[in-house]
Amino acid sequence: MALAYVNGEYMEIEDTECTSVDNVSTPADYGNVVEELIRQRYSVSQELAILRQKDAKPEEYIEYYNYCEECKVEAKRLCNMELD
Repeated sequence: MALAYVNGEYMEIEDTECTSVDNVSTPADYGNVVEELIRQRYSVSQELAILRQKDAKPEEYIEYYNYCEECKVEAKRLCNMELD
């Protein structure tokens, strides 16, 4: 079984289904998956506030930044992309 991002949701699919272009997440999905994962913790308003106060609250910014980097790694995994 493999996990794929299909039509806006995560689904478990048979590995054999991965040969079908319609069922496999593409790199174009990557950005959407990253955004979805970030939204699980931060709203757009929260992100803007953190970025605006980056110099005033560096610890909060570092926590946000690290979370975003984790989301990018997870999105690559979910989209079956190579990890850096």
